Amino acid sequence: MKRFCFFIISALLLTACHENLEERAEREAAEYTKRCCPTPIINNTRTDSLVYNKDKKEFILYCSFWNEFDNAEIIDRIRPELHDGLKNQIASDPGKQAYINEGFIYSYIVTSGSAPEKILYKDTFDYSKE
Repeated sequence: MKRFCFFIISALLLTACHENLEERAEREAAEYTKRCCPTPIINNTRTDSLVYNKDKKEFILYCSFWNEFDNAEIIDRIRPELHDGLKNQIASDPGKQAYINEGFIYSYIVTSGSAPEKILYKDTFDYSKE
């Protein structure tokens, strides 16, 4: 078992050495979506998928709001808090620092859980413009 784990770790390290940051972003987004999405609803929010747009160097997180957050009036009222909270969450995540330093963009598109065609919140964070 130890040999198998060593082999897997070695293979991952060797693979990681040959991919650039954009290739890594594309791979990690696809793996996250396949492994984790859709997530359980936590705090009235569910992550539906994570996509990487190579042309724009942009991560796009598709989410949905449920229960009391599935309400456009409430979202409009707390929009500034949502923006500030997401901005701080991204900036303080050590796993995102390499991407931020290279000018990657983070976008959120949040739809209604009860009406998925309805966008309740959309925001983009481009730290290179600050």
